[in-house]
Amino acid sequence: MLGPRSVTRIPTLASEAVEVLERLPPGHELAMAYGNVSQRGMAMQDLDRAVAWGTCALELARSLDDEEALVLLASRALTRLGHQVTGFTDPEEALKAFGANPQGFDVVVTDLSMPHLSGFDLAREVLALCPEMTVLMTTGYVRAEDEHLARELGIRELFPKPATMDELGLALDRVVRGTK
Repeated sequence: MLGPRSVTRIPTLASEAVEVLERLPPGHELAMAYGNVSQRGMAMQDLDRAVAWGTCALELARSLDDEEALVLLASRALTRLGHQVTGFTDPEEALKAFGANPQGFDVVVTDLSMPHLSGFDLAREVLALCPEMTVLMTTGYVRAEDEHLARELGIRELFPKPATMDELGLALDRVVRGTK
């Protein structure tokens, strides 16, 4: 059981973990520690802290070029923002899961560039199975021809990869919940 003394110690422990891990070569553990400090900031309603540490976590995950860490961080952050998330690192596995239960998904968020299957190909397959599905696509660089093809396929929104999970959360709110 955690008493008040333990609860106030959690931010200190998280910060100490970050200090120790920052002495080691950058890796998944440090990205997760940054993510934990960010989530603690969200729980404490300290949005500046949450965004700053979340950005550190995201940047480190990107620099590791490890999609698994990025998917895990995004899934955890979006869950904290109130979304139910099923994350995949393999687009073929994602398509298989979607095909088995399309009604289990309200929105599909995909990257444009993925191994084995492009985001456009994934969106094409998803929309063939479920034409009313909302599909969002992120990309490192939005080109005019990508915007054109996205509209043609019925992708609801194509946007640059978000700098923070808050931006992705806002995009989801904008499209799914109809907020601005």
